[in-house]
Amino acid sequence: ANMFPMTMDKITMAMGYATESAVTYNQSLESVIISLGALMPVVKTASKAGVAYRNTLAALVRPRTVAFMEKHSIKARDDEGKYRDALDIVAEIDKAMQPLRQADIKSGGQSYEAQLHKMFGIRGKSLFAAYSMLPETTMGPGGTRFETSTEAYAYLKTKLMGAAGAAADLANRMRFSTEIIDKRFNASLNTCLLYTSPSPRDLS
Repeated sequence: ANMFPMTMDKITMAMGYATESAVTYNQSLESVIISLGALMPVVKTASKAGVAYRNTLAALVRPRTVAFMEKHSIKARDDEGKYRDALDIVAEIDKAMQPLRQADIKSGGQSYEAQLHKMFGIRGKSLFAAYSMLPETTMGPGGTRFETSTEAYAYLKTKLMGAAGAAADLANRMRFSTEIIDKRFNASLNTCLLYTSPSPRDLS
């Protein structure tokens, strides 16, 4: 919530739209959250972020997308046969399409957008816009800015993994505290029962 323009309720809503596809395509929690957080400045609402992310994943198996990835030796799956993180794939597709984008900039054409639209659709291609905007939407240490999307993405992954570690540490400390409280409660309860239980004489 601190890393992106998203409150906890927005994260929950976006995850509601994204989770089923994320599970289907074996996406890590960190990858999903970074993708949704990156999408928020582009699509503006949590529901649209979740839908856009879901559509990007679904487009990975479209014939046009598969053909493009095969042409440029971009793998959708790792060596174990599991789907790679969506943003890693997006980054490689975006890199492969840079010559087309640069040609459009010089000629004023729309070939890049047309190709992207054919592969990912109007919603699915939003993640590419979000990825390209990471240097503008990601704040580095001490308020610094990143030169490239690759640098910004690497920083977000590192920072989120640190946040996950902090969350795990907090959970462990809370669990430890709960155990102590539970032991103290049981000790107090036993002491109370000891002093309030009837004596054998009373029972007779």
